[in-house]
Amino acid sequence: MASIHPSSMLRYFICIICVILHFRFLPSIAAGPLVGVEVLDAMSPAMEKALDRGDRFGRDLAGLGDVDGDGVIDLVAGTRSDDDGAEDAGAAYVLFLNSDGTIKKQQKLSALEGGFGNEFLEGVQSTFLGYGVAGIGDVNGDGVPDLAMTQARAGGRRGVGALHVVFLNKDGSVLLKNTTQGVPGFGLASLGDLDKDGRVEVAACFPEADDGGSRQGAIEIYSINPNGSVSRRQRISSVSGGLGDVLNDGDRFGGRDVSVLGDLDGNGVSDLAVGAFGTDEGRGAVWVLLLDRKLSVIDKARLGNGSPGFSLPLDPEDNLGHAVVGVGDLDGDGVGDLVTGANRDDDAGEDTGALIVMLLNPDGSLKAARKFIGEDAGFELNLPEGGRFGRSLGLIGSGGYGNLLRLAVGGGAGTTGSISILFLDPRQLGEAVLSSVESTRNEKAKYDDSANAEMRPHRRSSEQGHINRQHRPFRERFHQRND
Repeated sequence: MASIHPSSMLRYFICIICVILHFRFLPSIAAGPLVGVEVLDAMSPAMEKALDRGDRFGRDLAGLGDVDGDGVIDLVAGTRSDDDGAEDAGAAYVLFLNSDGTIKKQQKLSALEGGFGNEFLEGVQSTFLGYGVAGIGDVNGDGVPDLAMTQARAGGRRGVGALHVVFLNKDGSVLLKNTTQGVPGFGLASLGDLDKDGRVEVAACFPEADDGGSRQGAIEIYSINPNGSVSRRQRISSVSGGLGDVLNDGDRFGGRDVSVLGDLDGNGVSDLAVGAFGTDEGRGAVWVLLLDRKLSVIDKARLGNGSPGFSLPLDPEDNLGHAVVGVGDLDGDGVGDLVTGANRDDDAGEDTGALIVMLLNPDGSLKAARKFIGEDAGFELNLPEGGRFGRSLGLIGSGGYGNLLRLAVGGGAGTTGSISILFLDPRQLGEAVLSSVESTRNEKAKYDDSANAEMRPHRRSSEQGHINRQHRPFRERFHQRND
């Protein structure tokens, strides 16, 4: 038998060790949609001494593209209560990621770091820079992805803030910046080139807007020009943009996030998901908006408590729709699907939070939905009470890691803030949602059969007493099973 050279054997063992280390974060043998998770917080080596309690690291999240050219998509994390330059001045971090979700290095953008400058402070506190962040692609054509970010307050007016379009260097610092005043600042999302005019659009969230009534909410869509200036294209609310009079006071339409879902209805224009976390006493909802080329609403569907096909248990102030993100087609039907957060859901503990995966029909209505609370088989996560898991969402994509979805989820309320990078198998995620709905239907069918059987005539002896026809509604039983 031929002998193995010692150097070859050494290389073999080195390769085995590298593979083991690379997959160190994978669950032992659990089968399910969650393949792995990496938590980014103040304990992460690259963030050591960078974060303080109450900074709200990860308050908004977005995939940036590959900023440093290493083949892995990077992440921007809004940190709206950072105190660089003033109390609650705000900041954002460009996080350069490894393929396993860990942070290779980071660049902070604030009044004191990264070349961002401090003119946005305008002599007032609580500007909340980084309340909204969005990756907008390479706007200026220099080969480096760029970003946009909002502040929630400018000149002392909370809610009416500013939009900053930031051209980046490859190290994440600021090359150039263009600021537009008077833009709502409670959230921001990149929409891609919605109308195919060669410019990327962003949506700014204004859930406090009084269009049509108190805090009914609104979003504003802007096109970004190559020099970083912006043109306002559309305002969508109960009184503009074709939405119609469908909102109630306190709905807070716009939420903290908007997301592109792809072209659901096949008219050549991508469609949107918009959160409305104040709906129905804070149970929350998500609106799916089908758009035309003028970016007006031509059809819509509300997803939430009382809407067709939605049977998930929600309590007041669960805040469904606080964040939303399109995740592509999970079930192979050719229609884009979405994930939303219910960041104050109590099913796994007070304000622990939850993720809700929604499969959609071509008209934007709900096909199926499932709530994941961190205790489901194949989706085990150690979520602390009060952490508000799901208060922000960002799709990083599959860069550097095959076909898995990499979903960034904000949480860690009451601490510095944290980000969980979830590695998800999209096929298994879609199957988990569909199987959950089928299981629920089967259980309901059994219950209905049992109820019908008890309604049939019975021959009773005097010892049998009365037939007990008191049944809890299926919805109540479903809720108690998931508490």
